[in-house]
Amino acid sequence: MRALSTFPGIDWIEPLQERAASVGIALVIVKELPKCRVNGATRWLSTDKAMVALSLRQRRNDIFWFTLFHELCHVLRHSKKETFIDAKASGIAANLEEEADAFASRVLIPPHLAILLPYLTTEAQVVEFARKLDVAPGIVVGRLQHERYVPNNKWAHLFDRYRFTDDD
Repeated sequence: MRALSTFPGIDWIEPLQERAASVGIALVIVKELPKCRVNGATRWLSTDKAMVALSLRQRRNDIFWFTLFHELCHVLRHSKKETFIDAKASGIAANLEEEADAFASRVLIPPHLAILLPYLTTEAQVVEFARKLDVAPGIVVGRLQHERYVPNNKWAHLFDRYRFTDDD
């Protein structure tokens, strides 16, 4: 694990970790494990302390924030006896993963505003919509791409990319 101060230009990481710690969540950010394809994991360390681990896989801000809120849903709503690793699941686990995805989507872009997404047709509209939501434009672009309202390469320059300073 790298010290969070190694993220260039990201001065909000330590306050985010401190806020998480104040409610019993150890928030850790690690390099992606080779061939693992995992963005995040949640595990209860004790009855009152959870760990949320984020991997910086794909390095995009939309994926980082979606994964954070996805994992926080597991902490808030799901069993303390489970370990959640964001991977393909089936049965009850699939339902919990779908619930966590829906939670993250709602937190980042509330449903009453998400209905406007198909009508964002210019970069300026995307940026203004993000400003009104108080989120980064990359979060809106990621949702537009995920919902297939725009192709995966459209407005990709609006993503913020996170990396450790010792990454090549």
